[in-house]
Amino acid sequence: MLLFFCSIFGLSACKKTPQHPALPVDNTRGLLMGKWNLQKQKTIQVIDSVKETDTTYLASDINKGNLQFNPNNVFISVTYSSAGRDSSYGTYNVLKPDLNLSIPMAIFNDRYQTGYATVSAITLVSQSAKITLLNSSNLDIHLETVTVFTTNNGPLTFENEIDLYYTK
Repeated sequence: MLLFFCSIFGLSACKKTPQHPALPVDNTRGLLMGKWNLQKQKTIQVIDSVKETDTTYLASDINKGNLQFNPNNVFISVTYSSAGRDSSYGTYNVLKPDLNLSIPMAIFNDRYQTGYATVSAITLVSQSAKITLLNSSNLDIHLETVTVFTTNNGPLTFENEIDLYYTK
């Protein structure tokens, strides 16, 4: 009997360390709920395999943003910048570390430079979002999108990698 209890306690002490220790299994959703304020955004934009932009935006009087996660699986994302106001409203679910969004989040200066070409269609090819840090006061999200703009000069493929840093 003593051997049985020792083996049970011994096996429970051999649990694997989680791959994402900043995302506790039982409280990820609870930590995510509420309003987050955007502090910094790092954007890398590649157009037709050529790196066009590598920029970091800091929150300021001109650049402001927030992201709110509600218990009913709805998110609201808003940014204000020199380029104007951007907002999105959609649904989400979390499958650690993936953050599945029904539509892309609002970001600073979400502008696509197409030169003087006339855009006739925009196609979102892919998007992904991953939570890279989550605790009671910090939320970091890594986004990747691929979008094709059909123009009178031919298609342009935009690949974006965006890191967003929020605080509560």
